[in-house]
Amino acid sequence: MTQSRFDLGRLIPALVVSGLVFFANGLAAKGQEAGKPADGPPPFVEGVAPAQPVDPNPYRFAKDPRNLARWTPLDLWDAVDYLIRIDQVNDAVPFLRAFISRPISDATILTIRDRYGVNSILHLQDHGPTSALARPLLARLAEASRHVSANPERLQRLAEALAATTEEQTYAVERLREAHGAAVPPIVRVLGRPDLSPEARALIVANLGRLERSAVPPLLAALDAPNPTLVADAAEALGRLNDPRAVPFLIDPAVRSDSPEPVRKAARRALTRLNAQPGLQPKAAALALAREGRRYLEAQVPFPDGPFELWTWQGDAPAPQRATRSQAEQLFGRRFARQALALDPENNEARVVLAGFDLLDPAARGRLANADSAVLAAVLRAAIARGDDVLGAAAAEALGPLTTPRALTKAGVPNPLAEALTAPGRRVRFAAAKALVEIDPTQPFAGSSRVVPTLVSFLNARATPRVVVVDGNTGRAGTIAATLRSLGYDAEAVSSGKDGFRAAVRSADVEAIVIEPSALQGPWRMLDLVTNLRADVRTAKVPILLLQPDDLARVYARAEQLGVVSREVENNDTPALATPLAFTTRPRQARIHGGLPANDPNGDVFMVGPLKAGDAIIAVASVPSFSTLTSSDMTLTVVTADNAPLAKAQGTLAYTVPGDDVYYLSVSTPPKHRATNALYTLDVRLADLNPTPTGAAIRQGLETLAARFPRVDVLSASYESGLLRAQFARAMTRLEPNPLTPDERDAKAAQSLDLLARVAERPQSTFTHDLAEAATAVLMGINHTPTNASGVALLTGLPNMDAQRDLADGLLNAALPLDLRLKAANGLLRSIQRFGNLLTSGQERLLVSALNSTNDPDLKPGLAAIIKTLLPKPIQPGRPSIAPQSNAS
Repeated sequence: MTQSRFDLGRLIPALVVSGLVFFANGLAAKGQEAGKPADGPPPFVEGVAPAQPVDPNPYRFAKDPRNLARWTPLDLWDAVDYLIRIDQVNDAVPFLRAFISRPISDATILTIRDRYGVNSILHLQDHGPTSALARPLLARLAEASRHVSANPERLQRLAEALAATTEEQTYAVERLREAHGAAVPPIVRVLGRPDLSPEARALIVANLGRLERSAVPPLLAALDAPNPTLVADAAEALGRLNDPRAVPFLIDPAVRSDSPEPVRKAARRALTRLNAQPGLQPKAAALALAREGRRYLEAQVPFPDGPFELWTWQGDAPAPQRATRSQAEQLFGRRFARQALALDPENNEARVVLAGFDLLDPAARGRLANADSAVLAAVLRAAIARGDDVLGAAAAEALGPLTTPRALTKAGVPNPLAEALTAPGRRVRFAAAKALVEIDPTQPFAGSSRVVPTLVSFLNARATPRVVVVDGNTGRAGTIAATLRSLGYDAEAVSSGKDGFRAAVRSADVEAIVIEPSALQGPWRMLDLVTNLRADVRTAKVPILLLQPDDLARVYARAEQLGVVSREVENNDTPALATPLAFTTRPRQARIHGGLPANDPNGDVFMVGPLKAGDAIIAVASVPSFSTLTSSDMTLTVVTADNAPLAKAQGTLAYTVPGDDVYYLSVSTPPKHRATNALYTLDVRLADLNPTPTGAAIRQGLETLAARFPRVDVLSASYESGLLRAQFARAMTRLEPNPLTPDERDAKAAQSLDLLARVAERPQSTFTHDLAEAATAVLMGINHTPTNASGVALLTGLPNMDAQRDLADGLLNAALPLDLRLKAANGLLRSIQRFGNLLTSGQERLLVSALNSTNDPDLKPGLAAIIKTLLPKPIQPGRPSIAPQSNAS
């Protein structure tokens, strides 16, 4: 018993100590479980153990969050990383804010990256409280990585280590890869040392070939080094990097006869490594280089859109410089074309490439004064073929002074300037027309009849771009046009395909054609309109946007669900203003509510749509209980576009159409029945007619059509103005990346006026007859008002009654400047002498009155000469007199 009491006496204090230790461990475990209560009851402890205070900071490893100023940045991040990993995001925020508030060195942020991994920062983006704080940290990490990886002294040490031990080489390659292209210059400088041993050079070149492909651009620049040994080293490394971009750069050093032997061998080995034929034959190599130069001329080589780093040889190593896409294309395109000509002076494609780059460079256009016209013609034809509007216009402008009138009429191949008149690009067409007028041919030639119409289309152009909206539903067309006007376009709405075509070809300021195909009026369907627009050179490149009709079944289901009733849209009293009926799916039915008030004497007209022979129209008119009408009071009539009645009935009508056409349904009532409450409901059903597919089927059909033609796209949600604006803007950016600017349109309109005036002043010009044929369009383009000397000259040369009368109006307009009135007087006199008196009797009286009332010494002689010309000639003796003709007032 004594022994037991002794053992028990020793055991009790031990249990107490063990309980305290277990309790402390329990607290620690709770801290590791992010404050979660431990599972199960607390451990049993003898009552002799005092209660322990609750730890205010269970993350004891992270020290005290209430006094973070004394913590180091790495201590703070240690807490952040741990708390994020155990999903205690809110507790991590104070530590993270304290970390961000400190000035963090590059060494600290890179230590965090190496110790914890990049994911330690990336995981902050996965949680709401820390996601915003992650962005500046990631930017800081990227900045630190750039600073350290591009440190010149560090890179120089790593470059020298490429010839050290195997372990040092591996480490150096890994770190140099982080520097991307910046790793190449220090390596090239090491390779340029004259005391470098052949063994060390071989190791460095081999390790240079182990870098990433980002090293290729500076290595390509190293091919221009003055030291042949460095060029050979760069070629060897390019072959090891296995990047096909190096192939065209290696062709010239591999083939050129004066290339040093080490360079030639290294370039050929590299080409073999790249699975490319070395091209040992100079003509074949020249052809390959010329074609590569053409790729740059045609913008087929991908470059960033904004300024980027372009590597060139500078001093003793490659160096980057900021460049644009056009600068890079000029640099490399000219390089390959010149190399091609050096290998084969007879390579015509290389000359075409160089001429193309001269045309695109304003500073180099002076070299084209004595250029080969055949080369410029090849540039022009190639630009037209691929749709390069800018280069084609520059080529046409440069080719004009080198083309003689005799060359235009030369038998055989059409002149390239005449071909350019049918180019899809507006800039090309204008430049060709301008060049041909300046050549001033006196004989017709193939295509000469297109010159004046081309200039007239630009004469009618306005600074604000136009959009033509083709939709038979006038109300919807107006809504679409209003949406496009909010985007800065002058929208013109028409209802038929033919009218849409005429509006699109009238002038050169149309930037897009929008077609809603479900309600087109007239005989042209959507396919007809799109085909004709693409076949005409004036609209071949104008973007066409097809609006997807809304799913009619969905519209009606939604309307029925919401209790919405379709109603007529006034004014709809003629076929041209008809409200199109919206039919549900088969059997196609439509219901519309309308009225016949006293101020609506012609009734209502609804467009049933295009039908085929054998289709039947069934129409039933009914009236609500409060209407002043009865069904028998209402006359239903089937008509066509010319409003000719085909069938007529009271209240109920059934009619089978005789042929393919667009049909309309008219609703009318005698005047005595028209009133405010003369309301009706019209139910229309079409029998034996395949319904228009709705929803996805419609869009699929439109997309199939769009795929058949260039620059055609499909837009949906056409009636949601916000969505339509966004879709239209995106489609225009994609389909027309280089539209005419307002300044261009203004400048071309002014130049067209000057050029047409020049034609008008040359009675023997081959374009004079065409100008007379286009007189009406010319007068519309200048608004019948001579506002400058060119306008007066143009009106003077037009054999047109309105042109002569416009000159008289300009002369009589006291608000115009005196010098312009004097020019109008001289022009009017010449017009009368050339074309006879076409003035009204009222204008003649005003001219006489102006002569009698003016005291201006400059204007009076001109008026007097005009009046003298208007007077009848004296009667010759012995000849019968002829009474002067009286002009209509």
